[in-house]
Amino acid sequence: MKFLYFIFISYLKFNLWNGIEIYLKEERGYPLVSFMVIILSGSAYENPEELGLTHFLEHMLFDGTKNYKREKLNEEFSNSGIYVNAFTREDYTAFFFTGPSKEIKKGIYLLSEMLFESNFPDEEFEKEKNVVIEEMNMERKREENIHEEEAMKYLFAGLPYSNPVIGYEETIKNLKKENLINFWKKHYIPQNMKIIAVGDFETEDILEMIRIYFGKYPPGERIYLEMNKIEYKEKEFFKKRGDFTKNYITIGFNAPLLNENFSEYFMILNKILNSEKIKEKIKNKFEGVEEIHFDYVAKKGASILKFYAVYENDLTDKIFNEIDKVIKELIFDIKEKDFEGAKNSLIYEKIYNEENYTYALIFKSYYIPFGGPSFEEKIYERIKRARFKDFKNFFKNYDFEKRRGFASLKGKKEGYGESNIYKIERKFVGGTKVLFKYEQDSKIFAMNILIKNRNMIERKGASEILSRILYKNLSQLEEIGARIKTYDDPYLPFDDYYHRRDFIYIRLEIPKENALKGIKVLKENLKNLDFKENEIKSIKEELISILKREEKNPSYVSEKVLWENLFENKTFSKPLLGNEKEIEGLSLNELKEIYNNFLSEGNLIIGVVSPFTFEEIKEYLNIFKINSLNFPPEYIEIKGKGFIKKININSRETYIRIARIIPSIKNEENPALKLLSLVISKRMQEIIREKMGASYRLGASVSDYENFSLFEIGIGTSPNKWKDVIEKVFEIIEDLKKNPPGAEEIEKILSSFYGRNLRFHQSRINQAYFMSFYELVGAGYEYDLNIFEILKSVDYNKLPYLIEKYLKKEELGIVVAGKMEEE
Repeated sequence: MKFLYFIFISYLKFNLWNGIEIYLKEERGYPLVSFMVIILSGSAYENPEELGLTHFLEHMLFDGTKNYKREKLNEEFSNSGIYVNAFTREDYTAFFFTGPSKEIKKGIYLLSEMLFESNFPDEEFEKEKNVVIEEMNMERKREENIHEEEAMKYLFAGLPYSNPVIGYEETIKNLKKENLINFWKKHYIPQNMKIIAVGDFETEDILEMIRIYFGKYPPGERIYLEMNKIEYKEKEFFKKRGDFTKNYITIGFNAPLLNENFSEYFMILNKILNSEKIKEKIKNKFEGVEEIHFDYVAKKGASILKFYAVYENDLTDKIFNEIDKVIKELIFDIKEKDFEGAKNSLIYEKIYNEENYTYALIFKSYYIPFGGPSFEEKIYERIKRARFKDFKNFFKNYDFEKRRGFASLKGKKEGYGESNIYKIERKFVGGTKVLFKYEQDSKIFAMNILIKNRNMIERKGASEILSRILYKNLSQLEEIGARIKTYDDPYLPFDDYYHRRDFIYIRLEIPKENALKGIKVLKENLKNLDFKENEIKSIKEELISILKREEKNPSYVSEKVLWENLFENKTFSKPLLGNEKEIEGLSLNELKEIYNNFLSEGNLIIGVVSPFTFEEIKEYLNIFKINSLNFPPEYIEIKGKGFIKKININSRETYIRIARIIPSIKNEENPALKLLSLVISKRMQEIIREKMGASYRLGASVSDYENFSLFEIGIGTSPNKWKDVIEKVFEIIEDLKKNPPGAEEIEKILSSFYGRNLRFHQSRINQAYFMSFYELVGAGYEYDLNIFEILKSVDYNKLPYLIEKYLKKEELGIVVAGKMEEE
């Protein structure tokens, strides 16, 4: 079979006989492939009686095919080292996998099975209904999500984009299987599909695989999305009071479609408006605003520039009536360096995303409905060519007065405060400490099991292997709607919040109606963990594959080298993932011994948020092994250790880490150092990210451990800027000694921190985690409740003293990993 093709700037395009468009890019330097099938069928294609079917169908296609039951399908992907996932948007749905290049044929075959040969088992159909409905319930418990859903209905009124992608409970609850199958047959046809792949493959080979597995299906009849372009004719505003703890407002302004002229100006403007400098200016205009965000929402059929704010005071009318003038003033004040910095930031962000194959495809999927990689390249060429003078002239005459706004206003209840959020008890089950929070009306049971002393017990990468064995044993709980997590996703580099050297974890979320059954199964599996040799072999191969990939990852390598040097000859110096030789040599008996040590009496801390009383679930929490081991904490000296290490890696990104060991969370200087990290983060955002355009991923933080804490600065930058970035970091630190933050800056920093912290702690599973975490590091669960007040009480006038004491350049460890190009 012949393929017609022509060359785009970076991808080759091919057309399969049945209408599937294919975009391919060979990257032969690393044995990994990412492959994505995009179906031009999103929530915007749904009829009124179908709202939510696209998202529900995405779930169902993982539940079995004519040739594979769900468990076997998952096993086939997992045993081949392939990560598979999917997501639904308004304009399209995407299914993708990332895995070793030697397994690409299997991945393509299995994905074709899911898309064309699914069989929708009755038991999975009903189970998936419960899972999706519970997902809806969880989404709609967050007040910012409630506001956003209502706002989109109003801002996109009359268009299918006004409907939530996730749909509605009544639609899913009453859905008949035959209706879902008809929907699937109508939408999942080759004419509606596009394929994009990047990685280690021969173009002709992968085309033949696609032809074999995707080319055997008839084209079907293409479905087109047609709608009128949205355009606000005047000022329209709707306010709704609800049971909110804050006020929220979302305002939409007219904007061009992504494929229309001047859309590049809106991409640049959006980047500028989201800079910390601009946000601070807006907050000064509207005193009392806590959070601000802009977004250029560009769908295939409609686009708007969206403004979002969270605030405490009665600012609703003032914000809506004056926002156009504020935006005009801000645009008037934009300097050419701001404009060029925003352009550079957009371009660097694209480069960084393309470094990771999985992110590359997720990023590019956004442009597929508009024309694919060629369209994306044209947009970025237009961004590169955009001139400051033309940009200013365009917005000088742009009409921001016509707009549509929606506000969700907080209730008039008095006396609401953080003290009502938690009611926690510290309990004991045998030698296990349990932090228990009872929520009678909760529909979710959440439990985080924190298994201590990883660094003391760890041998040969066993922790990572055991985490995956635990998941394989516990994944059966997903059949009753549970969410299980025991290890961090290696294909998502930002998904490593819990990836630490001092513990491993088990996170369980499960609907109330199945919770008692679920935690009983959990206990039985932990007591009698099944070690299958063939699974262990497969897990070892997967870990070794991840290790090889991470050796090319500047972020991972810089972190590994930093800890090796900061904690030389200590257990904390061990790499998180172990090394290839040790993993291969780890025996089954060693694994079992290490697992028994992990579950020894007193080595667990369990955080629970429960709709059941403690007495109702107490018997299920006795999961430790009989043996009792004592692990005295390792002594870590609190002192600076100056060094600089440079590791050359062939990468588009260079990653910088600057760190030192500081006093633990129990020391009175620790909160002040946390506040200092927030101040440094803000200044780096303003100078390195916004002014220099030298990074889109950076920050300073304090990580707490049982007997020490770590102050760390992390920055991803380009190979030709790393020296300038390091120099600028130390300029910022030195300048802070001479020009420390005042009360107003501290208040704004803490307000931003408070909002982020509150949102992150809203989910019950995160509450369960932080309860157990702060108990582990010795601060007690109360620390999590009081951290905002603790930081507010810090004497910020002492920050210059702390910089002099702890952040001397000669006492800091510095690691640079990546290319070392000179400017």
